[in-house]
Order: sequence, then C-alpha cells, then structure tokens
Amino acid sequence: MRGVQISTVVRGNELGDKTFYPFWRKAEQLNVPVFIHPAGNSDPRLKKFGLAFTVGQPYEEALAMSTLIYEGIMDKFPKLKLLIAHGGGYLPYYAGRQDNAYHSGRDGGTLKRSFNSYIRKFYYETVVFNPDMLDFLATKVSAKNIVLGTDYPFGEENPISFIRKKNIIRRPARCNSWKKCCSPFKNKYLIWDE
Repeated sequence: MRGVQISTVVRGNELGDKTFYPFWRKAEQLNVPVFIHPAGNSDPRLKKFGLAFTVGQPYEEALAMSTLIYEGIMDKFPKLKLLIAHGGGYLPYYAGRQDNAYHSGRDGGTLKRSFNSYIRKFYYETVVFNPDMLDFLATKVSAKNIVLGTDYPFGEENPISFIRKKNIIRRPARCNSWKKCCSPFKNKYLIWDE
C-alpha cells in the first residue's frame, strides 16, 4: 500500500499552514492516503496520569482536523484522502460546537459550508476503545469512512472482535472477509467482513 503517515503538527506548524500546500497538492495528485497520527502532546499540564496519551492525543487530532478545515485545505485539495487516528479524536463528537460557531459567525473562518459537512470528508480508524463511540461516529460520517485500525502495540488487543461488537463496518459488494477491498483507497486497505 502506498501512503504516508504524518503527525498532527510539524515543527510547530499546524497542518493547515500554507507551508504545506506543496505536500497536500502532491498527495492529492498521487492519490495516496495520508494517515494523521499525533506524536504525543508536550503540554506540561498533561504529564501526570498519562493524560498526554488519553487527553492530549484526541485534542491533537481535533486541532489538526480543525486547521485543515479552517485554513482551506479541504476546499483547495478536495480529493485528498485523509485518515485520522483514534476515531478523529474529540472533533466528530463535538462538531456541533463548531457548527454553532459557524452559523452564528463566531468562528472567524471563511468556510464555504457548515463545519460538520467537512468532517464527512475524512476517514477514521477504529481505535477508540469504546464500541459505542463507533456507533456514534457512524451517525456523523458514513460507515464507509470508518477503517479498521490496530495502533499496534497500543490499540485494542483484538481489533476484529472490537469492531464485531458493533458490526458497523460493512463489506463492499465485491469483497470477502480479510481481503483488499474496493474502497476510496483504490483496493489498498483492509476492512472486516463477517
């Protein structure tokens, strides 16, 4: 599978920064998925109790998605295939706040449509540790945009059993079990089918 993994922030620059336009242009041109996974969170408030992992990473994912949307990356490069770790962090679950700010003009952005419509353009991996969250995620985005993830060695012990609990990931018509499936990633990623 061709693709690339990047962090949620690069040398202190947010992913929506104009500096990265050439990168996004090339990723779109090559039609390769870009997997966005945080490299941690160095906020000193998150040093105790593993909060950099449990609170910091979902925050990083939400911030990365927000900058990609507000800075116009999703509009400038509409064919990008962006896969976000950990079910998109906090953002899919709190997108209503962004929509409220958009509709009331408090977001300061120049979006072409509601904020919520942009989150449907991302792909999300399943490492959320709570199967009910996958159900909710599937109400915000298409189940076709939810991809099996492992986050090895930190993720679910048995990711297949985890997604079977909710059975929201369905097979495309021409796929059987573990197989390269017809998908937005051009037959290059794995999904589960009973």
